[in-house]
Amino acid sequence: MRHHTPKIGFIAPFSNLGDTLPLIEIARRYKELGGKAVFIGYPGKYEKFVNEIGCKLVKIEEKISEELVKKRISRIYKYHYRNRPSELVFYRLFNTEREQFVKSIIGQEIEIIKKEKIELLVASYNTTVRISARALNIPLVVIISGVTISSYYRSNLATFPDNFENFFTRLIPNFIKNRFINWYLLQCRWNINGFNRLAKNYNVAPVKCFLDIFRGDYTFVADDINFLNLKPTSDFPLKNFVGPILIDQPFKQSDKMLDSDVETRLRRSNRTILFTLGSSGTKKIYLEILKTLNKTNYNVIAVYTTILKEDEPPKLNDNILLKKFVPSIKKINENVDLAIIHGGRGTVYTAAFSGKPVIGIPMHSEQQFNIDNLVRHGSAIRLSKKFFNEKQLLLTIKKIFDNYDSYLGNAQSLKKKLQNQNGAENAVKRILEILNENDKN
Repeated sequence: MRHHTPKIGFIAPFSNLGDTLPLIEIARRYKELGGKAVFIGYPGKYEKFVNEIGCKLVKIEEKISEELVKKRISRIYKYHYRNRPSELVFYRLFNTEREQFVKSIIGQEIEIIKKEKIELLVASYNTTVRISARALNIPLVVIISGVTISSYYRSNLATFPDNFENFFTRLIPNFIKNRFINWYLLQCRWNINGFNRLAKNYNVAPVKCFLDIFRGDYTFVADDINFLNLKPTSDFPLKNFVGPILIDQPFKQSDKMLDSDVETRLRRSNRTILFTLGSSGTKKIYLEILKTLNKTNYNVIAVYTTILKEDEPPKLNDNILLKKFVPSIKKINENVDLAIIHGGRGTVYTAAFSGKPVIGIPMHSEQQFNIDNLVRHGSAIRLSKKFFNEKQLLLTIKKIFDNYDSYLGNAQSLKKKLQNQNGAENAVKRILEILNENDKN
């Protein structure tokens, strides 16, 4: 590190584990090298990790008036206003009637950044910081998923989202729907008028399309470029593909542990299956899958996290072990024959690093694109959440086990391609390069 140790700010959405922990990992690594880090964020249950790595946390207040809640807001918006206001970055946040709320958030961000004397900001999916950082003219680093960048869509890699499907769209050939969604995502101007109107108040340059709202001055892609089947571009050079940032670190003390009942289950005969939908799965789909697996003879380790309440797990046959949490999902993944997962980035990479076949049932479009990457490598099959049915799941499990050598071989080949990944360390190296470049200018 240099004689002067820059202070870096991390803006984290503490209600979202998948977006919070990569920032925690980068900050932890930066601190280990002698750097100073402070977190700025909205209240949330995952803010506890900030204390665990010994960083300061400055919270942003979210005060929503009842008048605003009642004003032209559908049920989905009311839910997010009432429960997790910060997540309205995805729900027409920049509309005129919400402008005062957004200005309050931006004002707090600017005040905190100035007071803490932050020299560079690191964020994930936060739209207001695109204005506050640029208003203060400090470098903004954004950690983003490779399936949400423009070059992914220019390569026609996105597939038509399952959640958009209906009776009529299912009659349209997939190649037509896929072409359309890639074109649409590149052209989409959703939210940009409101964003640009607010940006103008802070002398911040306007954006041209929706995807630009999620880019920083430096956009780090937390994916392996070969896993994505992409090539580097001028907008997304190879040096900014820092690689996956997995979330095992906060639980590292348990990384090599398995519960005794899990170990016992893994020693049984018959095929073994790990079933988890992380924390983003719905109770309805989780119970439907669990009910289906309960009719089989496979040995199943089912992890329900926060999807079910303590009194909601159903009675199950002896072949299914139901757990709220496990010390290491990675360790279990390595020891089962098959994983049934949603499509969270961390979960997908954990499965890929484990070298075992996957059945993916994504909850939304980004998770669908993540699963699609496994499918292209021949190690997974994707099923529909919207049109889920028991028969299809059972046939898919049978298909993988009937052709297990092929799926396992592809999964093992992918595992070898992804060895020695350290996204957090790569991100810190790039941040130090950026700080040095800015010092010279």
